[in-house]
Amino acid sequence: MDDSDYEYEEETNYVLFNVGTTITDEYIDSVSKTQGGCRIIGLQEGKPYLQIGNQFFEGEIDDTIGTHLLFEIQESKRETTGLLPLLSSMRSKDDDKKKQKYNLTFACSTDKMVHFDSVTLEPKMDAEAINEAKMKEESQKRQKDEMDNIFM
Repeated sequence: MDDSDYEYEEETNYVLFNVGTTITDEYIDSVSKTQGGCRIIGLQEGKPYLQIGNQFFEGEIDDTIGTHLLFEIQESKRETTGLLPLLSSMRSKDDDKKKQKYNLTFACSTDKMVHFDSVTLEPKMDAEAINEAKMKEESQKRQKDEMDNIFM
């Protein structure tokens, strides 16, 4: 069998990300416009990392108790032609307050949530740099011991 005999199935999973109060919606919008959004790695492995702009987060996947329903919010549009505008002029002002200003449309549901905590990334030291750091630390310790012996 070659690759053309296999069928590929595409599966979509929705996950809710909780980054706490450190990131605002406005910041996410600006990053998505200027830097192309966010980057997520390690989600399938169970240890996700999220980058939003120059901030990094380490996550933990959690099953929720219930199901989260996600909706798209759309502003209600007022009809300006036809019989409806004529009839609306006969309504009282209280009716405008009761009229829905937004429409909600079901988008998806999920039973997974990822809780993210902010982390600081540091460059990984190679073996040579680690050895140099150890040698420097040992020489400083020897110098300190020698100084202690002199004063005793």
